[in-house]
Amino acid sequence: MAFFHRRDLLRALGVGGLAVSPVGRSAFARDGNKRDAKRGGTEPVDAKQSAAKQIVIGKQTSDLSGFDPHLNVSASAAEIIGNLYETLIALKDGKPLPGLAEWAEPNGSLWTFTIKANRQFASKNPIKAADAAFSLQRALRVNSSPSHPLAQLGLTPINADRCIRADDGQVLTIKLPETIEKQIVLHCLTSACCSILDSELVKHRYSPTAPAVVDAAMAATTCRYAPLELGYSPGLGPPDACQLPAPFDSGEAWLRFNSAGSGPFLIRNAERTEEVVLRRNFCHPGYDKSNRLPLIVRDIADPREQQRLLRSGEIQVAWNLAAEPPVEGPAVQVSKDAKQTTRSTGPAIEQVKRSRANLLLLCMNVTKTPLDKPEVRKAMRRTIDNDLLKQSLMTQRWDAQSRFFPSAIGGFDVKAPRDPDDEADRKTLESQKCSLKLDYLAGAGRSTVANGLASQLSKVGVKLALDPASSGRIFQERLEKREFDLALVSLSSDYLHPHSNAQALCSNSDLENSNTFDGPHTLAWHCHWVDGNFMDAVAYAAKEPDPAKQLNIYQEIQNDLFDSGPYVFLLEETAFVKGVKGSLPLLGALDNLTRYSPPKPT
Repeated sequence: MAFFHRRDLLRALGVGGLAVSPVGRSAFARDGNKRDAKRGGTEPVDAKQSAAKQIVIGKQTSDLSGFDPHLNVSASAAEIIGNLYETLIALKDGKPLPGLAEWAEPNGSLWTFTIKANRQFASKNPIKAADAAFSLQRALRVNSSPSHPLAQLGLTPINADRCIRADDGQVLTIKLPETIEKQIVLHCLTSACCSILDSELVKHRYSPTAPAVVDAAMAATTCRYAPLELGYSPGLGPPDACQLPAPFDSGEAWLRFNSAGSGPFLIRNAERTEEVVLRRNFCHPGYDKSNRLPLIVRDIADPREQQRLLRSGEIQVAWNLAAEPPVEGPAVQVSKDAKQTTRSTGPAIEQVKRSRANLLLLCMNVTKTPLDKPEVRKAMRRTIDNDLLKQSLMTQRWDAQSRFFPSAIGGFDVKAPRDPDDEADRKTLESQKCSLKLDYLAGAGRSTVANGLASQLSKVGVKLALDPASSGRIFQERLEKREFDLALVSLSSDYLHPHSNAQALCSNSDLENSNTFDGPHTLAWHCHWVDGNFMDAVAYAAKEPDPAKQLNIYQEIQNDLFDSGPYVFLLEETAFVKGVKGSLPLLGALDNLTRYSPPKPT
């Protein structure tokens, strides 16, 4: 079952996380490289290497709270995690391809993966099927919101050992409770929660007081759902996801500030610094001996300061700056994934724009009058003009989007209905004479959108009282209480398939809706919205092997959400990055797909 989880709330909402201090800039990289060269992972850096090869990325990273791929809820950390770890399945141009493993055609619900030979972790330990099994089982056992892609496949803390098995060598098998469409399974395995960890290294970092194994009986003693549903089907009810006892530990404390992966970079003791030092992993196939210097991600929140440092050469990459119009000549539109060189008296500066799988949407609480009426919700949807909201932002970072999934998820030609009836909608809303409160996270962009919504709806008799939350934590607490009227929310896809958003938006059973525990829930739960027809449609789409038929189901979901759903889809995010020529990262549609050092073309 897909959940609208904490990372969805936190990824672009600026939740305060790790405090920062100026400890360890030069000493951190200098001393750490000497130590790590002895135990594998990095080589000593020659002091004579050209400083021009040093890459410093300036961006806001105040949401950092750690780098454990199975517990992370931070967007900034997700990007770093994608450079520390690898997954069984990778993506190229949005299509799955072998990552750490090759896969065979599934036999019903049985999947077989063969780990590639001669691959090593940064520790020099060989990558085996046992590491993959350990990693996926760990993701389920810690039972944190990032593991939801695995939960969508029917995998749970209780069935993890039974369904995920490894032989003594390179073969991993995953037996799903039910047959799921091939592309959904492969895309799920590209998510950050499916990062493969060095099991030998992590096990040496277990807390000495934590039990080494937690069996199903122990897990069941604190199960959130009772009784467990033996006939559970993804999308049709709550999973048997049980909260493991508090003493359970799988090296979380150490993994919070260290890495145990096989990606192009590694971190050691990355605790409470204003910058994260990513050392290069010389065990990685893409290791470039000509540049052994670490890459630094520095916390610089102010875009103007990023711009100044980029021009002065103190940083090489500036993240999500406002797009600057050209000084002279006609306006130039930077296309998706396109690079453009900017004139400068210093080093040549390039910029790249990339659509991201992140939506900004308006959520309506269906227990509030008059939002309990589908016709009122539909009238509000048809009244709000997405293009006007985009224009009011005056930035290339946001584009209008009316679908339930972003354009970064390609290959699905789902159309958003556009049949406004201004007069009928105006009469419907004016007859309600309602005043509603809009909750949102304070910030320049969202404040502009909130004011734009208030202006548009005031013209049809709906008065909005704007109630900004001063922090992401406060905003999250408001959503968890489910007492809001309207809420402006950011939704991140877990993987590049419509099923990710369909689950988060539509799945909420009567049983789950009655639960108020502090745990991961779907966005439908936050809106008090339960509709069995939508849940059935999502489940059918997940099992439909015919791409054309699956597309038709998603189109029906889109149409029905427009008619009766509790959402207004407003905008989709676009990453906009500037940097010194040759230093720009390869931007991914998902945070964990961004590569700070793009692989060399083959």
